[in-house]
Amino acid sequence: MKRAREVIGTGEVATGILRVERSDATILSIARELRAVGGRLIIVVDDIHAIRHLACHRLEADAYLSAPLTKQAVLERVNAVLAPSEWCERVPKPVETLPSAT
Repeated sequence: MKRAREVIGTGEVATGILRVERSDATILSIARELRAVGGRLIIVVDDIHAIRHLACHRLEADAYLSAPLTKQAVLERVNAVLAPSEWCERVPKPVETLPSAT
């Protein structure tokens, strides 16, 4: 956990992948520190039903994965978390204006 804190402390973390076997104070603290620097959070759990338990402890993520992991599943989640949101895609693009002919 010391190394995780060092990396988060740089403030240059786009996404963190955190394996959670139980929700304890250390895990909650690292997740909050990651959020404080604007990082996204992907949580890996052993059982998909553990997600509800984590939410009860206020440990929420941008995405979840359940073990066993595949390279493809991890890459898909990371890409989804780092992709621009749907909202950004729906924002109208600026319209070019032509100079007036006066």
